[in-house]
Amino acid sequence: MFTTGVRVHIVGVAGAGMSALAVYLKGYGCVVSGCDAANSPVLEQLRELGVAVTSSHDARHVANADVLLWSPAVASTHPELEAAREHGVALMTRAQVLGEVSAHSRVIGITGTHGKTTATSMLVHIMRAAGRDDSRLVGATLRGVGFAGHHGVGDVIAEVDESYGAFSELTPFALGLLNVEADHLDHYGSLENLEAAFVDVLSRSTGPVVVWGDDPGARRVASQLRRPWTSVGTDDQAQWVLREVALDRYGSRARLVGPREVVIELGVIGRHNLANAAVAAVLALSLDVPLEAVGAGLARFRGAPRRFERVATWRGVDVVDDYAHLPGEIAATVAAARAAGYQRIVAVFQPHRVTRTLNVGDAFAPSFDDVDTVIVTDIYTAGEDNPRGVTGEVVADVLRRRGRTATYYAATLGESAAVLERVASDADLVLLLGAGNVNEVLEHLEASRDLPRATDAGDPVGVPGAPGGVRRFFLGTGPHVTYDAALGARTTYRVGGSVAALVTLGSEDDLGEFCARAGGAERPVVVIGNGSNLLVADGWHDVVAVRLAGEFLEVTVSDDDQGVLVVVGAGIDLPVVARRLAGEGVVGFEWAVGVPGTFGGAVAMNAGGHGSEMRASVQRVQVCARGRLRWRDAREMDFSYRSSALAAGEIVTRVALRLRRGDAAAARAHIGEIVRWRREHQPGGANAGSVFRNPEGDSAGRLIEAAGLKGYRRGTAAISDKHANFIIADADGSANDVMLVMRDVRSRVGETTGVWLETEHRFVGFSETW
Repeated sequence: MFTTGVRVHIVGVAGAGMSALAVYLKGYGCVVSGCDAANSPVLEQLRELGVAVTSSHDARHVANADVLLWSPAVASTHPELEAAREHGVALMTRAQVLGEVSAHSRVIGITGTHGKTTATSMLVHIMRAAGRDDSRLVGATLRGVGFAGHHGVGDVIAEVDESYGAFSELTPFALGLLNVEADHLDHYGSLENLEAAFVDVLSRSTGPVVVWGDDPGARRVASQLRRPWTSVGTDDQAQWVLREVALDRYGSRARLVGPREVVIELGVIGRHNLANAAVAAVLALSLDVPLEAVGAGLARFRGAPRRFERVATWRGVDVVDDYAHLPGEIAATVAAARAAGYQRIVAVFQPHRVTRTLNVGDAFAPSFDDVDTVIVTDIYTAGEDNPRGVTGEVVADVLRRRGRTATYYAATLGESAAVLERVASDADLVLLLGAGNVNEVLEHLEASRDLPRATDAGDPVGVPGAPGGVRRFFLGTGPHVTYDAALGARTTYRVGGSVAALVTLGSEDDLGEFCARAGGAERPVVVIGNGSNLLVADGWHDVVAVRLAGEFLEVTVSDDDQGVLVVVGAGIDLPVVARRLAGEGVVGFEWAVGVPGTFGGAVAMNAGGHGSEMRASVQRVQVCARGRLRWRDAREMDFSYRSSALAAGEIVTRVALRLRRGDAAAARAHIGEIVRWRREHQPGGANAGSVFRNPEGDSAGRLIEAAGLKGYRRGTAAISDKHANFIIADADGSANDVMLVMRDVRSRVGETTGVWLETEHRFVGFSETW
């Protein structure tokens, strides 16, 4: 059915499963289009990935389609489905598509009623650590990897979903089972039928089957199998046993002992995540994935979206968003919070779907036993009809009858926020639980507590301090992210304010995760390098700063028939590379010893000095733009005097230089001359090098000196007595004073000579663009 050129249209394409299928099928060679009821970030991502999508439904969408797929949430009487039937378009359910996929490729999957997205994401990381580029169909974007759907080579790593019988026609090769509890009973009718469906899909698997034996439902399913399966658990009777479990607020660790031993170290918390990791690890080992790749892949996993995701602090209280909406999931999330050391937990719970809420009923109550206070809001219907007007009160009543936790019912998210204001004064954790939009409670908390923003720093009055109220962890948490970072102190002026976040990216995986998180945000992104041509206004600024480390500091040198090719990470300093190359007899880059910046910044501004500049040796530049890495040749960079074609928000990651072999001793001597010249002619102290570009045929320093401005001071900043194109900032001085000196210089020179100088600096928090 699916071959190159087949035209596939997807109704309800923004759903997690359907959007992943759209990208997978496009990579397979199909011509894919889709639509959904409203625009969303998912539709924007699909557009960027080359899928033609619209934010409306129209029967005309199917006119040229060969195949139409539709989300389970779309009614069979939908106009586009009716039009497809009239035009003879082949209609396929998601179950049929997955069956077709498994007929042509080996599917390696994770299934269960919860934890699938997390465990499947872990499995993808393991396979990538093994050097594989498998296709994937997962329920959420993978941090550090990319979109949920991908067509690669080899096997298909799939989240095997039971909802609405989605796995009913799938024939997996290898499958891991995490758990089974009552869910989707509106489709299956009973827990027994649901368990029978899991038995069927595991029985159809043609390769290894791995089961987490600690879960009662998974054990019941496995006991009905008439084929071999591998048990994993904490019981000594399991074939693979999870031992020495250690949990804290920052991660989870354990030893997995079986025929071999795996040390599991996760950057996410909770016993349930160790269970997910153990199943993924044993499944991978059953497929002969190297042991070291299993440990490395799990260590790189940084969590799935909305799975115990620390998203904010509010009044100093941590706020965690979690997708948990079934009793087992909720209990696991609460247990993880307790294990992490939280003492006073307040939860806001949004039940998901009317039928699920009624079917689960009293079973919700025990899952909240270890929560101090629960606020239950109305049901997120996910498009389901609610003719009886069932509300979240039914869950609140269940919890009140059990009597283990203080329970409030608040119909709307706004009302929930108001209750939270009253009851969370002594909490150390707020849990937002549910598969709908419960995390929008934060917006209601923010509405009455607007975060302060930096003023236009063109006025030298900055904003004191960082924001209070709700502080969102919009880039996740971990050692690679610093919120309310003192950026000014990281510049060579050593003055100035702070920014919303500073992110350190040490690998392409880090870069991918950052782009996935920051891609839809409106905050400007500035790559800081060494901060050697950067001025940050006093105060706090809603900006994300990025610095490169790790693999972006690497240098490779190779000889070929065209000379010497040097590939350099964009985070490394020019003087470091200039000295190394000279020492190895690679010449033509000695001039760069006098440029105190990194390669990324040097390429962006076509830095130069001592008779040369970057464009003289740059062959290609690797750039991350809108989440994609691509090499651009030097012509595309359109280098000119102190500028390039690099756009705002684009990140230079690597640079390829074309140089030549020469006399190492002469190169070292040349470097020594440049260093001596700079010491004699340029000042020390806290400065950022040349402030203004040289106008054509003249020198900015000469013009400033001729205007009588050498030594000129405003507050804590002054023009150098040694070189008039340098401004020196006093210790504990003000960035806004530096800006005042720059403005005065530009005005005085412009008024006296008619030459209006342009700066070489970049600014954060200032309105100037000259």
